[in-house]
Amino acid sequence: MKTQFKSFNTSFKTITALGALVVTGSVFAGGFEKATTWSGRYSGVGSAAVGHVTGAESLYFNPAGLAGGTSNGDVSLNFSPTWAQYEGASATGVGGAVTQLKSDRVMSPVFGAVASYKPMPKLGVGAGLFVAGGSAADYGEVDFTNLGNTEFKPTLKTKLSLSELSVGAAYEITDGLRFGASWRYSIVKATLCQPKVPNPPNNPSLALVGACLNDLNDKNSAGFRVGMQYDASSWGAGVNVRTPIKFKAEGKAAILLSQANGEGQPSAANGDGAVASISSEFPLQIEVGGFVDAATDMRLFLAYGYTKYSGNEKLTQVVASTSSDTFLNWKDQNHFRLGAEYNGMGMPIRVGYVLVTGVTNAKNAAPTFSSPGTGHVMTLGSGYKFSEALALDLAGEYSFASGKGVAPATVGDYKSNGYVLHTGVTYNF
Repeated sequence: MKTQFKSFNTSFKTITALGALVVTGSVFAGGFEKATTWSGRYSGVGSAAVGHVTGAESLYFNPAGLAGGTSNGDVSLNFSPTWAQYEGASATGVGGAVTQLKSDRVMSPVFGAVASYKPMPKLGVGAGLFVAGGSAADYGEVDFTNLGNTEFKPTLKTKLSLSELSVGAAYEITDGLRFGASWRYSIVKATLCQPKVPNPPNNPSLALVGACLNDLNDKNSAGFRVGMQYDASSWGAGVNVRTPIKFKAEGKAAILLSQANGEGQPSAANGDGAVASISSEFPLQIEVGGFVDAATDMRLFLAYGYTKYSGNEKLTQVVASTSSDTFLNWKDQNHFRLGAEYNGMGMPIRVGYVLVTGVTNAKNAAPTFSSPGTGHVMTLGSGYKFSEALALDLAGEYSFASGKGVAPATVGDYKSNGYVLHTGVTYNF
């Protein structure tokens, strides 16, 4: 038992680093966010909304749109339940043999509730609360029985949510030309659990460790969005800039150490119950895009976005006042959006596609990370107007990504996929 505790003490920084790394995984291609987060209306065209969005949803897509539209204001309620599943490689077999793990399909309750008002024809203001990023992967208990005479089954999961409370305003300087800005109060919440595989595997003198960082949370009020739009009726363009925010999410560590009898036991002496935190950054993002009327009833959309994830070189974690860094070597992310809307059949038909370049380095691949490869998003949507004031919008989404992990990560296949039902109800007044 002393040997086990000694082994655990010498690797505790590595264990907490592995646990903290789970927060970097979002669904499909990387970073802290999905390519299409919420919106029954704009998800149908792949969220290529930066050049034409108007009303309350502009708070998220481009605040300049708060000054657009023909109504005096609107309220938009959106719910986008997201069912995601991950697959990855882990050295849980005898002699370090690789096992392919597949997570449960977990639902994340993504939402957006926003409102806007135009006190003057050229001035618009808005406020709302919405999800801006996050992920959820749950493999349940990972079976380490093959590593030796043990029934130790620690939990492998991650749950991350990044929500924003936002207020903004925009002004139309001249016909079609709008500028806007919004302030973001960001709320980060996470629970992270990652087992530690001993090296060499199936060595009974080394401890198996389950490390969880629970109830991590932080708030940041230093974020902004700034945007511009030009709408020439038959075509238009826009740009949206999201400033970076730093966060330090604090919670408690839960340390489960394998015992000689093969069972697990909390270890207060080695960090169980201690204060824990992780520090990172929700990075700078710039998106530009536009639309053009290709025919009387057909509008096409295009957008390109750049997210500076290369600034996230490392995560800093602190457990029981002990600080350590985990180097990520992330790559900048690029995304390309294509969308189309046809209005010649009474109800709109919307289609969208998004290509997202990978952020996760193949050397840092893990089962709860986003896959180290290119992500793809396909959407199909429509809507129905009950009256000039009330509208319902729906869109379905399928997203996927895959890649190979390379040493020093466990070599194997890493995949992720998800289904989303985007719903939105808008009332114009």
